[in-house]
Amino acid sequence: MEENEKYIAHYVTYLSEVGLNIARLEGSIREFARICNGYLYGKKFFLDNKGYKLVIKRDSGRDVDLEQLSSGEKQIVSLFSHLLLEDGVDNYVIIDEPELSLSVDWQQNFLEDISAMPSCKLIFAVTHSPFIYENSLDDYAIDLLECEVR
Repeated sequence: MEENEKYIAHYVTYLSEVGLNIARLEGSIREFARICNGYLYGKKFFLDNKGYKLVIKRDSGRDVDLEQLSSGEKQIVSLFSHLLLEDGVDNYVIIDEPELSLSVDWQQNFLEDISAMPSCKLIFAVTHSPFIYENSLDDYAIDLLECEVR
């Protein structure tokens, strides 16, 4: 192999690795948008491939600033950005009253969606809402009123 061919092979290998890394990161960003979109009403996250950024748009097509989201929507975006977009971090999620700022529909999916994240190693939630555990996590819920004090 000639010297020039070695440089070209090295450069092509490097570009391939960069492309794979971008595809991995883009997959995480697409998953983040998919999860968050399940919690947004009348608006959605879109990946702008040209500007390589996430944008939020109303169903009408108008752009939405992050600051314009409701408090519940901001909580969702913040939490799932940590769970999905931080590399190499194990997350132990402890939430007091996760139902605050969440609609009933959101409450039913919230803990399941968190527990499905590969980076979530533990989730612990204290709630007054019967809807938070009205899902596949119901078997793991403990009613503190039914616990014996020793």
